[in-house]
Amino acid sequence: MAGAAGHDPEDDRPDRAPEQDRDGANGGGPIRAYGLLGIGFEFLASICVFGAIGWWVDRRLNTFPWLTLAGGALGFAAGLTLLIRAARSAFKD
Repeated sequence: MAGAAGHDPEDDRPDRAPEQDRDGANGGGPIRAYGLLGIGFEFLASICVFGAIGWWVDRRLNTFPWLTLAGGALGFAAGLTLLIRAARSAFKD
């Protein structure tokens, strides 16, 4: 029993990362996971909001389903833009 209680000598190896992978995949813990979950909700919300606006305008102009589809597509594009911006800032060196 050369070491202190609870100390693993394998942790002292220089080729071993302390508590996260070398690429930082485990860094941040639950806070990072909630941030990624928020991005997913923003993506979904943008599709739903623009789709709902298109649906509402469709009902007013009696052009259903064309503006609903256009609103959903516009929401998808807006959500994808948000997703790309978040990915660029997350992987920025």
